[in-house]
Amino acid sequence: MEWDTTQPTKYLPENIRNFYIKQAKGLLYELERNTLRVNLTPAPIQKFHGHKIRQVVSENPEWYKEIYYQYSLKRKYTHSKTKRQRTYLDSLINRPVAKNSLTRIKNQRDKSATLFSKFKADFIFRNLIHDTLLNGDFDYELGFDIPAKNKVREFFGLEPINYPFIFYDKVPF
Repeated sequence: MEWDTTQPTKYLPENIRNFYIKQAKGLLYELERNTLRVNLTPAPIQKFHGHKIRQVVSENPEWYKEIYYQYSLKRKYTHSKTKRQRTYLDSLINRPVAKNSLTRIKNQRDKSATLFSKFKADFIFRNLIHDTLLNGDFDYELGFDIPAKNKVREFFGLEPINYPFIFYDKVPF
């Protein structure tokens, strides 16, 4: 049987499944640790008494922002009192959905799904994890590349990637 991301991870061999579980744990930890926090601070140029501006204290992880906007929809509604039409951004993937999906993958309880089924978030996050394991990624918070897992690449019939080690005579910073 050939596995693809529409199927649950429980159908993978245990040694390969553990890579998916570990990656899901890492994403879940990063999502729980990094949330968007905004504080009100006094404006540098006061235009009126008590003038404040919003200042970002911490942001969502980059991968979460990308998925959120990738699956976003612009929705319209009519305000009940003013009868003006308003537009707002809504996404198929929000924080509780992402946490639930990553928890299911971590606990090996993810469901078979496609983009058009009830458990589409499982499919989306399995795709993200699958792509990261096969091709590697860049960690924006720490600022370095995450290499692809060669054991996973070999399981899916891809050539392993040989990463050259770079030695510096002097530390570049």
